[in-house]
Amino acid sequence: LDLSAEVAKRFIDILVKQQRLKLNQLALQQAKDVVAAISKRAQAGKSSGVEIQLAKAELIRRELAVEDVEHELNASQYQLASLWGAPGTQYQLNGNLLNIPAVPPVEEQLARLKQNPRLQQFGSAQRIAQSQMELARIDAKPQWQFTAGVRRYEASDDFGVVAGVSIPWGGSNRNAGTLAALQARQDVLASEQTALMQTLDAQLYVLLQEMAHSQHVINTVQTAIVPTLEQALTEASNAFEQGQLSYNQYSGVRRELLSAQSQLLEAFESLHLQHIEIQRLTGTSISQ
Repeated sequence: LDLSAEVAKRFIDILVKQQRLKLNQLALQQAKDVVAAISKRAQAGKSSGVEIQLAKAELIRRELAVEDVEHELNASQYQLASLWGAPGTQYQLNGNLLNIPAVPPVEEQLARLKQNPRLQQFGSAQRIAQSQMELARIDAKPQWQFTAGVRRYEASDDFGVVAGVSIPWGGSNRNAGTLAALQARQDVLASEQTALMQTLDAQLYVLLQEMAHSQHVINTVQTAIVPTLEQALTEASNAFEQGQLSYNQYSGVRRELLSAQSQLLEAFESLHLQHIEIQRLTGTSISQ
């Protein structure tokens, strides 16, 4: 289950990097367009040399950003192939970050928590300890011994059948130490299981709350912030072309939109990773 969770996380990581690469490539193209536009304005005497140099510096930064993500993406793909036992294999992943899982009901997930493999291991250990205690109790019970034989009586020269019963006294204390040790082991296992359950319960509740928050962030950024900034960029582009907006102001709007798009991507990533961790904690199947 842990391996499946790790593979799923690597899968999401690659999908995120692919989308981040697209964002950076878009930003790079925009930077190229800005350099071209400022160069034309400079030839017409509408832009200063300072603006041209700033735009060129921004273009170089965007080129580096694209290269950084490309290297990170290649490394992540190699790591995933290694988990599959085929390092260096070329493959194409099919996935869509926009297909987000619904936030599962809290009570339902808390009930599933008992399926956690670590909790089940405690249950198995407790059953083994209980069985050992029962065997020790059986072994500790006094065992009566029956004897029988033939006896010759010298006086009458007769033979007779004799029988006897041997009852051990004080045998009830046999294995007392073993029973005490096994009971102590049983108590320790029960205590550790309770502590683990409380820890997992808290982790699961927090994850469910975080998942709900990630979904709220996605809805807000996707439906309100990004459309607003896209409209602002359209207006800023027109104003910049007409010389009504400085390069710094225009760049500020582009950066705001890129930042919002990156925030949206991070929220998608968080939601998927939180869902994977919830599945791992509850011992349910991990979807990829």
